[in-house]
Amino acid sequence: MDKKIVIVIIVILVIIVGSSMSFIFLISPSSKNYDVLNRVEFDMHDGVIDDFAYWLDNIDKEAIRNSKYDLIIMDYSSDGDETGEFASTDVIYMKSTGDSRKFLISYISIGEAEDYRFYWDETWDANHDGMPDGGSPVWLDIENPEWEGNYKVKFWMNEWQQIIFEYLDRIIVAGFDGIYMDIVDAYEYYQGTLPNADLRMIDFVGGISNYVKTHASGNFSIFVQNADNLLLNSTYVG
Repeated sequence: MDKKIVIVIIVILVIIVGSSMSFIFLISPSSKNYDVLNRVEFDMHDGVIDDFAYWLDNIDKEAIRNSKYDLIIMDYSSDGDETGEFASTDVIYMKSTGDSRKFLISYISIGEAEDYRFYWDETWDANHDGMPDGGSPVWLDIENPEWEGNYKVKFWMNEWQQIIFEYLDRIIVAGFDGIYMDIVDAYEYYQGTLPNADLRMIDFVGGISNYVKTHASGNFSIFVQNADNLLLNSTYVG
């Protein structure tokens, strides 16, 4: 990705859960409705978000700090790995200027493992053939052929979910205002072999919601990317 901030154009559905946490479901637009979505606006924790940005790679603290966007979806680390993790002082610094207070939302992939994250072990795919090696975790599946370094995961397994909870701890401690959950549609890959794969993902998202409610203080938002078919389930949106 080029070192710049990119405006995201998406459909937004906001559902408020309780008084201190909100769910925002993000659905990528089709070409037919692109023209009407060149500006979106929604309320979030007593503020109005009418412009926002998405920046995941080679994050520049000064650029974030000086930006005038209301909300920025970004990685919790400047370079994606453990050594680049932002401290709480960094997050406070990045929020501190601009036209008004900025909301900083941390990216997190809950449906694929990334080989540059703190939890990754190089022995899991030492020969880089995209297939987990012997001794790798049971939750680890094959590499995504369309995204090098990203591996399918059996997201319903407790071991993987515990990794995500540890990931959440790091984001919460750093002081981000919420999370942007990617690859929520991972259940689609397993629908032919796993009964109720969609319901298992709903359970996982519910577990994340409960974890955040008990571990994050103050207002905290959960952004859910795609998996729009899950919106038909009242448990998921309730």
